[in-house]
Order: sequence, then structure tokens, then C-alpha cells
Amino acid sequence: MTDRAIVPPPLEQCLSERRNLEQIFHAVHDGIIAAARDGQILHANDVAQRLVGKSFDTLDNRPISGVFKKCAPDLLPTLTQLLTTEGVGPVGQRVPWRHPSCGSLDITAFLSLLKDRSGTVEGVVLVLHDETELRRLRTDLNRNRGLTGVVGCGDRTP
Repeated sequence: MTDRAIVPPPLEQCLSERRNLEQIFHAVHDGIIAAARDGQILHANDVAQRLVGKSFDTLDNRPISGVFKKCAPDLLPTLTQLLTTEGVGPVGQRVPWRHPSCGSLDITAFLSLLKDRSGTVEGVVLVLHDETELRRLRTDLNRNRGLTGVVGCGDRTP
């Protein structure tokens, strides 16, 4: 008899849906961190782990405030207010971000409460969107536009 025959269909369906959600969670190009209402980290995808410079093993069940204290202290008041007042969300905030090895990053953080079907707050999810490369490209583009005007080449190609 196989394991498939032992697992009742509803449980098998739940497991399948969980696997699908985990695949989506890890395929997203933004960092995602889910934390319980008490602030303990429940899950962090690969991108989030890279942004905070720590593996999930070192993040699992740690207070989210301890993680952001070093890399994004400006995010803590918003996070605390959202969890303690059960404020409305989602909230978007540009955050000065200090990565342990990359230095300064340009991050926009989106925070939203996780609620059950009855509306009870169970935690918070953070989506961390890294705009560092976009900022660099904009700077380069503006610099090149300025150089084109100085040289007077316009859009001519050699």
C-alpha cells in the first residue's frame, strides 16, 4: 500500500496547495517575510534572506524587531504600530537599508496584516522590493543624457 492511499483526499489536497504556495513564495523576486502577531518570524523566502544577510535557520522564530534593528531600524515604528493598533494596511514605506556586505540598498517595504476569516489579526507579512538597480540605471541614464547634450551627438550612431 502506498502513502497516497493512506492520506485522505482532503489532507492530500491541503498538502498539494501548501506545496503550490511554497513554490510561489520562493519564485517571487521580492523578499517576503511572514511573522506571527507576537513578532516571531514564521517564514522568509530566499530573497528576504539575502536582503537581511541571514539564512532562514537563523531567522526562524526570532523576533522580527531584532532582524530589522540593524538593517532597517526606520521600519520598526511602522511595524510595531501596525501590529499593536491592528491598523489598516497595506502600508508602503521607502526604507534606508543597510546590508551587512553590500552596504546601502534602496528598499520599499510593504506591510500588511494577516487575518483569519473572522478578521482576527494573526500576524504580518512584509514584502521587500529592492529598487537599488533601478536607481542606478536612472542615475546612469540621466548622466548619459547630460553627456549627450554636452557632446551634441544626439541619437547618431557611428
